[in-house]
Amino acid sequence: MAARRTPSDCQRKHAVPNKDTSRIFYKAWIVLSLIVTTFAVYGQVATHNFVLYDDTIYVQDNPAVLAGLTPAAITWAFSTLSMNNWHPLTWLSYMLDIQLFGLNPGAMLLENAALHGINAIVLFLLLHRLTGFIRRSAIVAALFALHPLHVESVAWISERKDVLSTLFWFLTLYFHTRFAEQRSLRFYFLTLGAFSLGLLTKPMLVTLPLIMLLMDYWPLQRFAAFDPSGPRQHTKPFLLLMEKVPFFALATGSCMITVIAQQDAMAPLVVSSYAHRISNSLDSYILYLGKMVWPSSLAPFYPFSSSIPLWQPLCSALALSGITLLVFRERNRHPYLIFGWLWYLITLIPVIGIVRVGMQAMADRYTYIPLTGIFIMLVWGISDFWHRRFSDQKPLFVITFLILTSCSFLTWRQASLWKDSTTLFTHTRMVTSKNYIASNILGIEQMKKGNHEEALKLFDESFREAPWFIEPYINQGLALHNLGRLEEAAYHFKQSLIYSPLLPATHNNLGITLAELGRLDEAIEHFREALRLKPDLVETQKNLKQALELKIAIKRIPLNESINL
Repeated sequence: MAARRTPSDCQRKHAVPNKDTSRIFYKAWIVLSLIVTTFAVYGQVATHNFVLYDDTIYVQDNPAVLAGLTPAAITWAFSTLSMNNWHPLTWLSYMLDIQLFGLNPGAMLLENAALHGINAIVLFLLLHRLTGFIRRSAIVAALFALHPLHVESVAWISERKDVLSTLFWFLTLYFHTRFAEQRSLRFYFLTLGAFSLGLLTKPMLVTLPLIMLLMDYWPLQRFAAFDPSGPRQHTKPFLLLMEKVPFFALATGSCMITVIAQQDAMAPLVVSSYAHRISNSLDSYILYLGKMVWPSSLAPFYPFSSSIPLWQPLCSALALSGITLLVFRERNRHPYLIFGWLWYLITLIPVIGIVRVGMQAMADRYTYIPLTGIFIMLVWGISDFWHRRFSDQKPLFVITFLILTSCSFLTWRQASLWKDSTTLFTHTRMVTSKNYIASNILGIEQMKKGNHEEALKLFDESFREAPWFIEPYINQGLALHNLGRLEEAAYHFKQSLIYSPLLPATHNNLGITLAELGRLDEAIEHFREALRLKPDLVETQKNLKQALELKIAIKRIPLNESINL
């Protein structure tokens, strides 16, 4: 049955948007407000530092990135699968930062904040063009800009790929909208180009072709069945699908590269069964919604639970099924409900955990794009309900203002926690349980400050929280070495190599410890193994040379004369 258009429906305005002066100034005021509020909340990141959670690998200790935009570094960006991803544009953005600002974390984070603000503006312009509603589009954009769940994507240098790829996500949808309006090949190729650049920034965009099809249903209303009286540029779903074939082809290629890149990071089934992963995924869908409504106890790492009671995923599955059934039944009267809900469900698929990559059960950064669908559902749904029931719009304005103000305060406070590793992971240990990542990172921070005994306690706690997590055990060896407890340090390094024998740095550290204990033959063996695993370790090359020279020197020392007691 065709949908009947009503004044409360979010209708696509097929004509060119109104160009009168008041409307232009109103839109300009909204854009300016988004800029001011975003930087009021996130401007503090200019004084923040790197955190000991991927930032060292992405930027601080990455020689390719620190070289800037050199031909060799650019080649590396397009050829490397470092960090279990292929995202050359993300690497190039870091290199450009180094070229312009040097190793300046504040400048990098301000760029993240600027990209986040631009994303909010493009989202506003996109929704307004799609629907003709200025206020609703502005509120969705404001929620996107100011929600606390998005802090992780902005205030973390390592998540540059989130804010950068989302810019290409929204630009792809904007160009697709222009293509649907004008049927111009220019906009089709702009859409394809923006999508390609997005995939070069983060593979999260692989679901975007499905969202484009979803937009064809609503708000673009390109399906003939949606409204026979409306424009019928492409009336058959098959033709709309064929139009997206190049996009699906690019997405498939990106998926194949990502699978290759993430093979080493994928948890095997013996660690986490499919049943366990599905249970966690169902729970995560609901937990993200809960954190959207009540954004408390946010953390950069949520440990994967070893066991999940059966009732939890069952209740989650029932809730998800109920919402899906409800929005499907309302698809004709309120099509924005099924649009927003499917946006949320689809865009979370790559990171929901069925294919488990990494050790986290869920992550705030994974909601950066998906929550946009829920924001659209809520803003359009509440607005329609209110307009049908009440004539006075002032209470709705006050409620909206209070919600956005609360979000701004919570986001500002959450962003302040990212100023350094100690602040962030002390908070993380407070709001989560058995957080072995937080304990390990705080131990490293204590060791850097020379508090080795305190570091040992934190490493021990991390190892007890996750006995399979070998990093704190290695770090215990470093702390013991720094305390001069060489035999204990050597024991920890040896034990860690039993579980992870392919760690060149641990072989090097064990070699140093054994050399200091006078066991040169064993030390030389581990230096050589470290160089076999990673031949370009300059410090290990020096250590091996010194150990060999010392061994030769020791052999040349004459024996003492015998003593007759």
